[in-house]
Amino acid sequence: RLQADNATFSGNSVAVARGNSRIVFANNIARAVGGAIYVKADICNLNDASFTNNYADDFGGAIYADTSPITYTVSDNLRLQNAGNQAAHGGFLYNSNGSITFDIGSKAVLTVGRANADTDSIAGNGTISKNGSGLFQIYSDISEYTGKWIISEGEVQLRDRVRNISLSDWTIGTSGTLTLSECNDTVTMGTDKTIGTLDFGGGSDTINTGGYRLSGGRLMVSTLTLKGGGTVSGDIFTRESGTGFDITLNDVTFNSNITGGNAIDKIAISQHSTLGGTINLGDGNNIITATAGVVFEKTLAVGSGDDTFTFTDATFKDKVTLSGNGEIPVNGEPTRERNDITASGTATFEEDVYTGNGFDTLSFQDVTFKKKLDLGAQENSFTATGIATFGGNLISYDGDDTFRFSDAIIAGDFYLGSGNNTVVATGELTCNGLVNGGAGNDTFTLNAASFAQGLHLGDGANIVTATGEFSCDGALSGGSGNNTITFKNASIINGEIALGGGRNNIYVNKSLTLGGGFKLDDSGETHLVVYNGAFLGTNELMLYDQEGETLAGVALDWSTIPDLDKVRIVVSSNPAFENFEFTVELYNQTKAFTINLPEHYFIQFQAQDEDGWSQRLLADSIAPDQVSGVTFTDRKLVWEAAHDNLGGNGIKQYTVQVASDSDFGNIVESAIVSETEFTLQTTGTGNYFFRVQAE
Repeated sequence: RLQADNATFSGNSVAVARGNSRIVFANNIARAVGGAIYVKADICNLNDASFTNNYADDFGGAIYADTSPITYTVSDNLRLQNAGNQAAHGGFLYNSNGSITFDIGSKAVLTVGRANADTDSIAGNGTISKNGSGLFQIYSDISEYTGKWIISEGEVQLRDRVRNISLSDWTIGTSGTLTLSECNDTVTMGTDKTIGTLDFGGGSDTINTGGYRLSGGRLMVSTLTLKGGGTVSGDIFTRESGTGFDITLNDVTFNSNITGGNAIDKIAISQHSTLGGTINLGDGNNIITATAGVVFEKTLAVGSGDDTFTFTDATFKDKVTLSGNGEIPVNGEPTRERNDITASGTATFEEDVYTGNGFDTLSFQDVTFKKKLDLGAQENSFTATGIATFGGNLISYDGDDTFRFSDAIIAGDFYLGSGNNTVVATGELTCNGLVNGGAGNDTFTLNAASFAQGLHLGDGANIVTATGEFSCDGALSGGSGNNTITFKNASIINGEIALGGGRNNIYVNKSLTLGGGFKLDDSGETHLVVYNGAFLGTNELMLYDQEGETLAGVALDWSTIPDLDKVRIVVSSNPAFENFEFTVELYNQTKAFTINLPEHYFIQFQAQDEDGWSQRLLADSIAPDQVSGVTFTDRKLVWEAAHDNLGGNGIKQYTVQVASDSDFGNIVESAIVSETEFTLQTTGTGNYFFRVQAE
């Protein structure tokens, strides 16, 4: 048993000092093993010792332990350097089935070797343990050590050179940390492992899982490749605050929670991998790239930076949140924060997706959102060249958003927000919920489209163009803007059409079948134009301004009038037709038409020639309004102009009758006039009775 305190071993001699001197082994030489210390089957305790420039020809330039326990203790706050020790094997330490314990106190540092030096290697087998909260720095080579390493507490740093370690030989306790070099290190696994903290030291490092499971603890990384078909579940962090990481996944199941910093974090997937932990990449400009399939089992979140995600096939089983702040000042200039998600294969999002308030671009081939997609404010672009399926609501807000679909199915509601939005569908668009525009000017360019709950165009100046078949089982409605709707193929609207207070136009190029009527707005105009060769499902329309109103039918027939190829029926609540709420134009489509509308509306039948639209009179079976406001002064009878209510022809003339009795049995004077006055010709005296009838 060797116990030495305050001693100096130099040139194979020992001197004992007093005071604060430490044990120093320097310049000792052995021709075989153990240049400074050779312990065989015995106990050795070293307190605050250091070894410098010791030498052995074969093994253990400083220390040789042969089946012996050695405890190397460093007191709190002490820094000790071991350097310059050399041997053919194990310049600092050769452990031959011994048990070596380094017990390093609080804030203490024990260093073996120097940077860029080939001395002080560690070799042999057996067990090396690290206890205490202090730091054990190893600059030297340990590749000839095939024994076990146990870090119970504190940190072991393998510095200065490339490290290739087998994690099977290392036990890292929950309070322990193994830090690799700043070089490109490789960690291989030969068994399942649970660790404390593994810090990869800042190089471009690799873990080959070998099909095994690495669990627990923390992985501190800068650039790291994980491969080998195994499972990794330790939490991932950047090594330093304010820095990012670059992680490559190559055929691993990655159950780790990943926490990025405020710099650029990168994750690359080169072979099919599963990410089973929570991922929060922070506020930097983060990048995820997958050239193989990837599955995200838990939430994926990023902060306010410009984030770019590029996938082939990707499945997201939990929420995805891409935060963004829109335009932010950078060096005094407004800069747009952008998030980009691209998937060239099939993408599936099983929970809600929030893209924040950035300027976001989402590009897919086939994509499924099983729940809500919330695009947030600002200008967003969504493109799907294959099949896009939305199981929940599709929501945008204030920005000018662009949606480009091939085939799309939206099971929930589609909210377009208040921006100037564009929706393009080159295949078939199926909307099973309500489609709701906002205050902006929205443009719908559609092939075939169906709207099960209705299409509300909002208050903007909106344009809807359908080149394929169009159906709307709910209401087609608008707000205060001017709407232009063009149907180029067979179209069906089963709900009411209520386009609001703007100047609205509906153009029919093939056919339009209506299951409901037109709800009129006295502050707007709706024009229905049925082009030559097109037709309505029936030659009949319902018009109203209140639900449940009693309607009267007006049947118009112009079959006896030649050369009326282009006609228009005008509907107005103003009897003078100074303005009107509705028109329907018919291009050589029919010679008879029925309008059903409330009795407080007036209609005119018009035809178009080279001078424009002008009224034409038709046979009228419905009486005009009753003449009112009749006065008689100085033998002159005057009345207010009457209006044709539902007949559509206007007032052609008035019949005036003067009788001596109230039953008009004795008519003394009668006339037909076109003006609203008549001068009595009778000169006799007595009581006379007058009546005026508009025709």
